[in-house]
Amino acid sequence: MDKCHDPDIKIMRCDYRYGITTWNYKNIFNSYWCLYWNNTAGAIISTSYFEHRLEPTEFCLIAPETLFSTELKLPFNHFFLHFTAGVPFDQIKSKIYFFPADEIVIKQIEMIRSLIPSQAVLSSVHLSLLTHAVVCSMLLKIKDSEFKRLKRCSPLIEAALDTLNKKTSTIVPNEELAENAGMSVNGFIRLFAKELGITPQKYSRRKRIEKASILLHLTNKSLDDIATETGFLDRYHFSRAFKETTNYSPAEFRKQQISF
Repeated sequence: MDKCHDPDIKIMRCDYRYGITTWNYKNIFNSYWCLYWNNTAGAIISTSYFEHRLEPTEFCLIAPETLFSTELKLPFNHFFLHFTAGVPFDQIKSKIYFFPADEIVIKQIEMIRSLIPSQAVLSSVHLSLLTHAVVCSMLLKIKDSEFKRLKRCSPLIEAALDTLNKKTSTIVPNEELAENAGMSVNGFIRLFAKELGITPQKYSRRKRIEKASILLHLTNKSLDDIATETGFLDRYHFSRAFKETTNYSPAEFRKQQISF
């Protein structure tokens, strides 16, 4: 039997907001997944290819590295959940997915809404289980054809991916990855790019920016500390890489604290 992957789902942020009146943002580009459900109409989401009005009858799931914009027509109620997911969901095509809203997931969201303001001891446990259940329900709706890479990588590349996914606090040189794989550096880079469509260092930077997004979301750590913790030379190098990836500086990303 093939090895089963733990998709490594991490919940970054979850909230339910009433009467949203500010939702006009251009060229959003996140390194994590976004799930939206509005039980009232009034929000529009768009890309360069389409414009779509969000309705209570559907869920909106936005894959990482998808460029989109939002617009407000009328105040609306808004549930959102930000999360990251590992193999194989790090190989989903960058796009916006719309799924019919089913009653089971809506009930789970309503339970989440009732627990968010609660200070009960068990609320964090229940919230964790419910948010993971909602995420898993959404990911199960994605068709196989949406995966960039359905077949397993070679064991050598799988091992390199495992190293890069774990070592997000430092830059792992290609020489070290190639040596671990028992290959020449050029041969390893070619094989990695052939199987994943991206170089090892670009993949590493993407994972480190993803970690930085989580730290900006969930902690009050300084940009210097986050830069160090994600393997960048300094805050300036980190800020430049972060903006190139997300279209926002780390300070802008943290300051906004908006529900996209």
